[in-house]
Amino acid sequence: MKEQFGKERTPETSGFASSVWVLLLAGITGASAACFAGLLAADHFASVFYRYLFAGAAAGIVLAAISLVITGRKRISVSGYAAKAVVMMAVLAMFFSAASMLLISGKDLKAPIIAFSDEVITMREGDPVSVLCSNLTVSDDRDGDLMDQLEVVSFVYAEDGKTADVMYAVTDSSGNRTTATQVVFVEGTPWPAE
Repeated sequence: MKEQFGKERTPETSGFASSVWVLLLAGITGASAACFAGLLAADHFASVFYRYLFAGAAAGIVLAAISLVITGRKRISVSGYAAKAVVMMAVLAMFFSAASMLLISGKDLKAPIIAFSDEVITMREGDPVSVLCSNLTVSDDRDGDLMDQLEVVSFVYAEDGKTADVMYAVTDSSGNRTTATQVVFVEGTPWPAE
């Protein structure tokens, strides 16, 4: 009777339910560890953040799945293997998340700003590309003026041939990228300039 009562006091969950929790926490742990490693290693972390996040989560889940297969447990006691794995991964996830937050606080995650004035741009055949940039400024809170880093990435004529959509892009020294678009008037066929 005592033995039966003892068994009731240590409930068991199905191997599937325990595995789900282990895999979920493994993914979180892997993602937080990969982000921490990425913050330490990458100069342009902002541009590769999600790659580290997903790669770490996938690696954590795969490792946990392999571990569960190797143990071959069909039913796992809540107070046994699954609980220890869950606690260990939760502690690791909290550690890597906290360490990542400390590192992120020193990183530049703010993208540059492309600001346009009210001036209307008309680009004529033979004009230099710099005409397209005459009514805008590019600034960054850490790098300052980034006009020399600005690039025109596309110039698409409208159907009437009188206007064009111009897309600009700029990337700061931390890898944060900004794009912006404006409509300019055109005379002749100024783009691409020879």
